[in-house]
Amino acid sequence: MNKIFNNGDAGENNQLLIIKPRTDIEEEDIVKSNTTIDELNTEPLKQKWAKLINGEISLKEGIFEESSLSQWTNILDVNASPSTSLLNTSFSTNSLFTPATFSISKVPSILQKYFIKRRKLFAKYDEGCWLDEEGWYSITPEKLAIHIAERCRANTVVDAFCGVGGNSIQLAFTCERVIAFDIDPIKLMCAKRNARIYGVEDRIEFILGDCTKYLDKLKFDAIFLSPPWGGPSYTKQKEFDLKTMMIGDINGIELFKMCRKLTPNIAYFLPRNCILSQLKELGDPECECEIEESYIGGHFVALTAYYGDLQRVYE
Repeated sequence: MNKIFNNGDAGENNQLLIIKPRTDIEEEDIVKSNTTIDELNTEPLKQKWAKLINGEISLKEGIFEESSLSQWTNILDVNASPSTSLLNTSFSTNSLFTPATFSISKVPSILQKYFIKRRKLFAKYDEGCWLDEEGWYSITPEKLAIHIAERCRANTVVDAFCGVGGNSIQLAFTCERVIAFDIDPIKLMCAKRNARIYGVEDRIEFILGDCTKYLDKLKFDAIFLSPPWGGPSYTKQKEFDLKTMMIGDINGIELFKMCRKLTPNIAYFLPRNCILSQLKELGDPECECEIEESYIGGHFVALTAYYGDLQRVYE
C-alpha cells in the first residue's frame, strides 16, 4: 500500500580509498587502492588547488578527474582546528568554493541565493562549514536532514551520495555508524570538516569511491539514497523520471533494485516532481512504500520514499 504523509515544516574507477580508516572493517571487505598518499599530494595537485581557491578554475571543469583519489591531506589540513585553518586560507572572490568568512558581497552571484539561506543548510555554518559549488544547491536543509535521520535510525546506515555531509552528519546522531560515499574528493574533504564541527566525525566512515561498486562488500542495516538530481534545472521539468536519472551506467530504478538486494530498509530522497507511480512500483509485497512530502517554510521541496522497516506503521 502506498501511503502519503506530509511532514510540514519538519522538514570506471574501481579503486576505493578510505579517508578515515576504522579497525572494525575487515580487510577483505574493502578493495584497497594501490595509490599512496605521498603520490597523491604532488605539486601539480597543489597548484590545481591554488587555482581553484583563486577562482581560476571552476569545479565543473573536472580538474580532479586525473587524480580522483586525491585526499589532499597536506593541502586542506583537515586535522587543524576548524576555527583556525579556514581563517588562514585566502579565497578569491571569484572562487566557487565559498568559506564561512565571506559576506554576501563577496559571494559569486550564482551562489548568493543559497548563501542567504546558509544557516538553514548548516546551523553551525558560522563555525567554519565548507561547501563547494554543487554543495550549495544539493545539500539537504538541516531541519529536513534531522527529520530524515530520525526516520532512518539503525545500527549501521549507508549514505550513498554524501556530498558535503548534511545528511551524514545528522544520521550520525541517530545511528551507531554511518558509511558515507562520494566520488568527489573535494566534497569528502568538506564533509569530513563539517562532521568535525558537529562533533560526529568519529562515527562516520568517509569513503572515496562509487558506491555502486562496493555496497555488496559491506554490511549495513539501512541505506539513504540521495543521488544527484542534475542540478537546479530539474525544477523546470514537468516530471522527474527515475529512468533518465543516471548514476554512472545505471538509472534511478536500477539503483534501487541493486540496493534492495542488500537491504529492504531504504530511504530514497528525490525531487518533488518525481513520478509517484515509479516509487510505488519499486515496492513489492515484501517491500511496501511510504511517500513523504517535505515542506520548508511552506514550500514543497522534496519527496522521500521509505521502504522496509523505515516506514511508519499505521493502524
